[in-house]
Amino acid sequence: MKVLFVGTNDLSGMSGGSICSMRNFDVLKRIFGADNVTHYLLPAETRRTVLDKAKYYMSMISRKSVYKRLRLNPEQIMAHDIVYIDNAYVAGCIGDIRRMGFRGKIIVFFHNCEYDFRLQDIGHVAGGKFWLHKRVVMHNERMALASADGCVFLTKRDYNREKAVYGMEPKEYVICPITMPDTYDSSSPVPQKEPHEKPIYTFVGSYFGPNIHALQWFVTNVLPYVNIRLRIVGKNMDRLRNDVDVTGIEIYSSVQEVTPYIIDSDYMLFPIFEGSGMKVKTCEALMYGKNIVGTPEAFEGYEIGDYSKVGACCADDKQFIAAINTLNMPAFNPYSRQLFLSGYSNHSAERQFKQLVEALYKIV
Repeated sequence: MKVLFVGTNDLSGMSGGSICSMRNFDVLKRIFGADNVTHYLLPAETRRTVLDKAKYYMSMISRKSVYKRLRLNPEQIMAHDIVYIDNAYVAGCIGDIRRMGFRGKIIVFFHNCEYDFRLQDIGHVAGGKFWLHKRVVMHNERMALASADGCVFLTKRDYNREKAVYGMEPKEYVICPITMPDTYDSSSPVPQKEPHEKPIYTFVGSYFGPNIHALQWFVTNVLPYVNIRLRIVGKNMDRLRNDVDVTGIEIYSSVQEVTPYIIDSDYMLFPIFEGSGMKVKTCEALMYGKNIVGTPEAFEGYEIGDYSKVGACCADDKQFIAAINTLNMPAFNPYSRQLFLSGYSNHSAERQFKQLVEALYKIV
């Protein structure tokens, strides 16, 4: 079978969404064969003026969106048996694809509950301007649930949230949590390094709403009461200087490779209180065998078991302060590493995708 993979993220692996998309693409290639999966990256949104953005959003809910947005002709689509849409945010094109006469299967992947995610990311600053954006999001997610042959959700929470917002269920679905290819060199000795004089707590993430809020909260409510080196690594995080006093905080913005910063850390810090889907940064930390101190949101979708063996799960400032002031763990955590191997490497994702394909084609 031929698969057309329609994506909004490049496959560079430089962001959480990109890492997840790259996982999905690789899994489909393993199932159907590399030569049978074609990647099509949607053109980036480059509109700048309010009028241009409004036209862009309207094009995403018009009957011409498949030509304007996808820029694919019917012959390109008809050459495939499955159209895999790697983001529910652009699933409004399903109606257009069907009107072309496509009779194959359409699968949609939900990186988040997009309604919640977009609201958290820009809704709090966009005000009335968010109305049209929200309409686009709801149109596309509703189309995904109503018209796709199968849907893939990261967590049961996302699945339940979609049902609550739109009052409908997909025809077929699977829950497939975040997984990653195992890039840890297991043939090398377990990394041993001298403990830092002050433990390094590293936050990894780009400059956007929930991450900004998390760091503002942590710097204000926790950092003054703990003795740590706080390190922040992520795209455009130098802008954080406009939002919070970063005196004494190490900021590494738009680095090419975050792995050295993760490995050098004593603890990964994820004080995230908002979000949808799962946090890729948590999966990456588990892969490298790191200790993690985070909120329940940071661990959403992960079956951790005993949080004290990973680090700590904290719901408020008092719990963060108590945990950070008492934790004394080696920089490499074999329990975290084993959790990754047992549940969050790409082999487990392949099983879930196969389950959905078998359900769609009634393969026994």
